[in-house]
Amino acid sequence: MRSIINPKKSIFQFFLCVAVLCMGLSFAVSAFAAVGEENLIERAKNLYGVQEYSVAKILFEKIIASDPENGEAWDYASWCERYLGNWEKAEEGFRKAKSLLPGELSKWVEVGLGETYFGASVFEKSIESFTRAIELAPDDEELIIRALKGLAFAYASLGDSVKVDEILARLAEKNLEEAEIVRGDAAVIIKAHKPEVVAESKSEEEEQSGLSNTMERQSDVAERAAPDQGSEKDDFTSIWSLKIGAPIEDALESLKSQGIDFVALEEATALGSRFYVTKLPNDQPLLDWVDKNVGSSFHFLEEYQGKLLRVTAGSVWTRSKGSIAFKDEIFDSMLNALSEQYGKYSDIDGNGLYAEAVWIPEWNHLVNLEMTVSLDGKVYLSLTHGHLPGLFEFWKNAKIALGKNR
Repeated sequence: MRSIINPKKSIFQFFLCVAVLCMGLSFAVSAFAAVGEENLIERAKNLYGVQEYSVAKILFEKIIASDPENGEAWDYASWCERYLGNWEKAEEGFRKAKSLLPGELSKWVEVGLGETYFGASVFEKSIESFTRAIELAPDDEELIIRALKGLAFAYASLGDSVKVDEILARLAEKNLEEAEIVRGDAAVIIKAHKPEVVAESKSEEEEQSGLSNTMERQSDVAERAAPDQGSEKDDFTSIWSLKIGAPIEDALESLKSQGIDFVALEEATALGSRFYVTKLPNDQPLLDWVDKNVGSSFHFLEEYQGKLLRVTAGSVWTRSKGSIAFKDEIFDSMLNALSEQYGKYSDIDGNGLYAEAVWIPEWNHLVNLEMTVSLDGKVYLSLTHGHLPGLFEFWKNAKIALGKNR
C-alpha cells in the first residue's frame, strides 16, 4: 500500500485511523460524518488507511469527478482497484496518474503498476514497471527494496531462477535479512510450477484479456455455473444472521436490534450501490481457526436497488516474513473448508501475490474468496456472500453504464 504522500505522514494517519476505530464504531460514525466536503480527501485517506478499499474508492472517484487533474486521487483510487483485484481499472488509473505526476513523482505509481500486472499474471510488464520505478528513484531505499521484491517474485513466476538469484544479490546489498525472507517466498512460487510447465510470456491478446476486473470474472463464472431458479425457493439466503437479497432496512434493523453500529456512507458508487461499514452479528464472519487477532478486520454491507446485495468480511495481517507462504496456507485451508460447505468451487485463479475462488451453491447465492499480498508484507483476505439475482441485475446495468462511458 503506497502512494505519493509523505511516508511518515501516511504511517501516522494509518495508526490514527486504527486508534479511532478501536475507540468504537459509533465514535467513528460521528468522526466521519463531522468532516466537511472540503476535507473529502482526508476522509478517503482515513478509509484507505484502514483497508476499506471498496468504500475509499467511492470517495476518491468523487474527488476525481470534481477535479479530473488530481493526480494524487487517481493514484489512491488505482491502489484501491489493485487491492480489489480490478486489474484493468487499476492499469487505466495508474496510467492516468502517471500523466499527471511526471518524472520522480510517478515512482510509486510504477510500483502500483508492477503489482497490478503481477496480479493479472502479466509478468514481463510487471518487470518493466518495477525496473522503471527503480530508475526513477535510485536513492529511495524503501522503494528499491519493494521493487526488487516484486522483480524477484515476477522472475520466480516465470521460472527464471537465475534472474531470481541476481535480484536477490542486489537486494542483499540493501538488506540481507529482507533478501533471505524474499528467497523463501520466491522458492514457494517456483515450487508451485512444475519444471515442464514454466510460465511463459503472454501475447498482446492474452495480456489484454488478463487485465480483467473482478466484476467481469465473477459474472462470467455465474453465467456458466449458476443453476436455474427454483420457484419454490426463497428469494434470499441467510448469511451471518443477515438476509442477502432482502430489503436493506431488514439488515440495518437486525444490526440495530443487536446493538451493532454502522457507518452509512452517504456517497453512492458510480453504478448506484451504497456501502455500510459495520461489524457482523453473532456468527463468526470468518472460520474459527482463522486467527483474526493477528491483524485488523473489516466488515461492510453493500446495498443495490434498496436490497442487501453483498456482505463482506475480511482480515489484514502484517507479516515480517513468509507472507506468500502464509497467504497460500490460509487460502488453501479456507478453500477446503468452504468446499466442504458449498461443494467444489466454480472457478479458481491466482499466482504468488493473488488468489481467488468462486462458489455458486444455489441459484440465489454467490460466494467469493480473495487473498492478496502486498509487497510491504501485508496479507489481505476477503470473503463475500452475494445475492446472485441482484448481482445479475447489477452486472447487466453496470455493463450498459460502462458501455455508455467508453
